[in-house]
Amino acid sequence: NNNNNILTTKVRISAELAAIPPKENNIYGNSDNYGSPPPEPKFPVKNVLIVEDSLINARLLQRLLRSYGFEIEHAINGKVGVELYESFYHLSKPFDLILMDCQMPEMDGFEATRRIREFERLVGIIRPSVISAVTAGAKDASPPFCETAGMDVYVEKPVKKNVLEQVIFLAEQRKRHDGIIVLLG
Repeated sequence: NNNNNILTTKVRISAELAAIPPKENNIYGNSDNYGSPPPEPKFPVKNVLIVEDSLINARLLQRLLRSYGFEIEHAINGKVGVELYESFYHLSKPFDLILMDCQMPEMDGFEATRRIREFERLVGIIRPSVISAVTAGAKDASPPFCETAGMDVYVEKPVKKNVLEQVIFLAEQRKRHDGIIVLLG
């Protein structure tokens, strides 16, 4: 049962979330120190792809992510996101984390995720990118629907900084768990 899988995952992951150190000592350094350059991330996530048709939402996510020193690319829809994903893979700069809007023109986040997962299978990627659904909570973007499309994490808009930090932290951890991770702000 998909719902049991989601609930089990939430319970299993919640212990990991409790282990995240306090903000002033978190794994990203002191994010309140605005006079210094962005900290070098200690977490292995380096390259992040934001697939989002709203420039306002994309800029908010970029601002939050830049404070951690990540390299960020932005795609305006799912079609461009798939093209960027494949191009960066061929340049040996694969994305560690993809923040995927669900509802976009031209190609939605579900189809883009399915195509990215198919590409990963075709080229034999051993450690696929973590794809996080970033959604306004529409009924057709429920956690089970996102999981079926191949997404790993489900986050509702507006994305809060503490939730985004959890997504970053869980990007590597997710590879050890089955099911979708639901993060509620």
